[in-house]
Amino acid sequence: GNYPGGVYLSTNNGDTWENKSFVGTYVMALSSFGSTIIAGTYGDGLFISNNKGNSWQYIGLLWPTIYSVAMNENDIFVGFHNGILHSSNNSEYNWTLTGLEGIEVPSIVNHNDIIYAGTIKNGAYKSTDNGNMWIPINNGFVNEPSVYDFLFVNDSIFAATNDGVFLSTNNGNNWSQIGLSGIDIFTIKKNRNTYFAGTMENGLYTSTDNGNNWSLVEGIPTNSIVSSIVFNNENIFVSIFESGFYVSTDNGISWGQSSEGLTNSSIVRLLIKDKTLYAATLGNGVFKRKLQVASVPTPLPLPENTFSIFPNPVDNIANLKCELNNTSNIKVTLTNSYGLQVKELFFENIENEISFDIS
Repeated sequence: GNYPGGVYLSTNNGDTWENKSFVGTYVMALSSFGSTIIAGTYGDGLFISNNKGNSWQYIGLLWPTIYSVAMNENDIFVGFHNGILHSSNNSEYNWTLTGLEGIEVPSIVNHNDIIYAGTIKNGAYKSTDNGNMWIPINNGFVNEPSVYDFLFVNDSIFAATNDGVFLSTNNGNNWSQIGLSGIDIFTIKKNRNTYFAGTMENGLYTSTDNGNNWSLVEGIPTNSIVSSIVFNNENIFVSIFESGFYVSTDNGISWGQSSEGLTNSSIVRLLIKDKTLYAATLGNGVFKRKLQVASVPTPLPLPENTFSIFPNPVDNIANLKCELNNTSNIKVTLTNSYGLQVKELFFENIENEISFDIS
């Protein structure tokens, strides 16, 4: 099908978005290393930005469909529709096919100097020599599944596959299935003590016991494709393919939807970098938005009174100014940009102005 997209950036928790670049481009991969953001596209090349997505430099690969990118100080590895490409991370960017020719590679990750690659219908591979040789690591998998994502937690590796979640405790040499059997898992992430598994067409699941038991999340469409999950403290950002953008400010207990300014709802990847949220879509460019914790709704006018909170929005210290006939027993309710309550405060006997910490 035809999927419009690109990369978008949000600077206020996804409430509104700003289109930065790649208008008309299908952006399939979004990653970062150090101060560099890197974006891979569907047949339009690979791009890097060193100024928070405000401008982009083309670094080659005009022809392939780029699914995933892994980058370190010295190297860039690209998973695409026909294997893995490699270039030294320098100004020349000379690309060579380094392995898995003829295999689609939707996931590639560099972890502790080992490169892991997830493939379509060929299981997982790893390289311990910087991509010169690739070793299949499929012991315990059923029928060499499609592997869409990896999650590394201490000495454990979690794999998101088309047959549920698998776990390895020995660098991928052996795998065991731990949950969501028969379900396509597109991405798996962890925030604090909660695991999140985004599925292809079955919504979002969570686990609080290291993946042994999973529960379907309420507030996210149950038949949705959860394409990406990122975190900022207790704030969780989830992209639903062709349905926009969902946010939770309480680690997944409650959810709100906000896609204002996103002219394309086909979000493929999210990225948080330097307190800024980026969204990659299929066809409309780069959008970004700065993260914020809370905002205060503008109060209704009060006859013969003045009541204001500033700055608005606020993420740490707020100021409450009152010119009221009665300044006792004042309740202040703080909400985020999605109308979800963040904090409720009570004050007595305010004289003109008071400052308080909402963090």
